[in-house]
Parts: sequence; C-alpha cells; structure tokens
Amino acid sequence: MQRDSVQGKKTMRSPSINGVFGKPLLIPKTIFIFSFPFSLKRVETTAMRTKHIGMVVGCLMAISTWAQRPAAQSPALEHIDILSHPPDVLTNCDSAQTQTDLNLCAQMRFQKADHELNAVYKQLIGLVSKDEKAIVMEAQRQWIVYRDAHCKIYEKMYEGGSALLMVIANCKEATTLSRITELKELVAERKLRQ
Repeated sequence: MQRDSVQGKKTMRSPSINGVFGKPLLIPKTIFIFSFPFSLKRVETTAMRTKHIGMVVGCLMAISTWAQRPAAQSPALEHIDILSHPPDVLTNCDSAQTQTDLNLCAQMRFQKADHELNAVYKQLIGLVSKDEKAIVMEAQRQWIVYRDAHCKIYEKMYEGGSALLMVIANCKEATTLSRITELKELVAERKLRQ
C-alpha cells in the first residue's frame, strides 16, 4: 500500500492494472481483483465489513426502538369529519369499488352512527337527575374504552392491510349502533318513569 501524494488516500496497486495502464488504481478501502476473461471481483477489506456491520446494527437498533415504542392508539377515525364535507365521489356508497372509497364510506357510516349516538346521549343526559348524570357520564366513558379495546382486536388482525381503516370503522359502527339501542332503551324507560 502507498499513499496518494495529492489526496492522502490509501491506495492498492494491482499488478495487472499497472501493466496495462501504467498508473495505480486509486480505490480506497476496496480491493478489485481482475481474472481472465474480463471479470471483476470486489473483495471487501475488514474496515468495510466493520462499516457495513455497524450500519446493519444501527438499522436494527432503530427498528427495534421503533417497534418497542408504546402501542399507538387506533387511527383517529372520529377526528376526520367526512359528513360535513363529503367528497363528491362518495355520494353513492353502494357503487364504491376501490379500497379508498370503501374506507371512506365505512368512515362516513361510522360518523353518522356516532352523531346519532351523541344526540341520544344528550337526550338521556337531559332526562336524568344530577346524581344519575355522573353515573351515565362515567358509563359512557367506560363504553368508549370498551369500544376501542374491542375494535383493537380487528386492528391487530388486519394490521398493515389496505382494508384496516374500513374494518376498524365497521367495528366501531356496529358497536356504536348497539350502544345507540341501549341508550334509546334507557331514554324510553326514563320517560316512562317521569
């Protein structure tokens, strides 16, 4: 090995290259071996292997750190207000064919159910006494925790798939419709008792 006088890089001389071109081939930290007929093999030095191993270990550590982060919440479907500004494409969800359209239609159905749930919940809150109001509010908070945990099962089943948002929205819609029925029964019972 010798140092290049201009750049100070370590270079390797290959006897076959020197005989043909008359000048050394400047290739830092890599050795190229020529063999007959005209094949070029790259041989990595220990420094290059160490560098590559370091890069691989660094990438694995980054992936490991990312994978061990606290579990993310379900995609925030309820924060996308599609109902107030529905896309023109989705005026008829019966003809939705692409996964994007199906996802948005499912989201619209869930939001519609969620709006209905909120209306029935407010109606119930208006009918109960102060003492009962705290109980109803806590029950509703606990129900939301249940709904999200229940739909997380489907989230794990479809994780990484293009239908994930649709499946979560469908689960939340079905659970919400069930809750609407429960709250409507409570409203009816409360009206009977007044």
